Amino acid sequence: MSSYLLFGTNTQTYGRGASSSGLPRHTTDPLVSSSQQTGTDNFGHVAAELENKDLVKAHGIFMIFAWIAAAGIGLFMPRFMKKAWLAPRWFQAHRAIMIGVWIFTIIGFGLILGHVKGYSKDVEQKHPVFGFITVILCFLQPFMALIRPAPTDEKRFIFNWAHRIFGLTAHLFGGMAVYFGMDLYKSSFDTEDKPQHVWAAWLAIEAAIWIFYESKQTFVALPSPGKDELIRDYKPRYLALILYIVQAVILGLVMVILVGSAKRV
Repeated sequence: MSSYLLFGTNTQTYGRGASSSGLPRHTTDPLVSSSQQTGTDNFGHVAAELENKDLVKAHGIFMIFAWIAAAGIGLFMPRFMKKAWLAPRWFQAHRAIMIGVWIFTIIGFGLILGHVKGYSKDVEQKHPVFGFITVILCFLQPFMALIRPAPTDEKRFIFNWAHRIFGLTAHLFGGMAVYFGMDLYKSSFDTEDKPQHVWAAWLAIEAAIWIFYESKQTFVALPSPGKDELIRDYKPRYLALILYIVQAVILGLVMVILVGSAKRV
């Protein structure tokens, strides 16, 4: 789909970055139309087209809930809670959360496809590239799980590694897609860097918890407790899980509020 930059001479009518003479480009908030416009007759229609961005906001909100608030929690379960949360509880929680992530991702992807009428071929924009890879990896995960070998099958390790790599890569790329998506429309926020600061806080907490427990799980021998020892030996992991959930939900909600209250995306 072709896109056309709009130029104008009236700052109040056509956006920031215009001057009182000539035809300057809107440098702060570049305005784009899906059809070529000449003269002034169609600007009312174009303005309506530009301001109708509810689908973009909804897309961002669904993706933030999926990849900032929920996905990390779902990944935390099988990686760090298997021994602390005896089967099948950890698996039930993991499956329920990741089904939610899958549904939110597909809905969010459908919303943005409906808005742009297809996939963006602008390779200079990092957001659609990271986002599209995330959607593909996420979409494949449940179908991989449906055909997984039995736990005792000698080829089970292939599924385990593929499932793990797809999941971690989708989480990483999903987080990056959220960042580049907010950066793409940062001039729409009252404070341009505020969403990126919230995202950076989320990333720092997320990385700290993962690095700490990954190191502990790799280099420190942990017991496999029975029910009587469960709370005593694994209490720190329950506390970490609670911290993980709280920070992901709170920071995710802050990002959602920022996106929902943006002036124009």
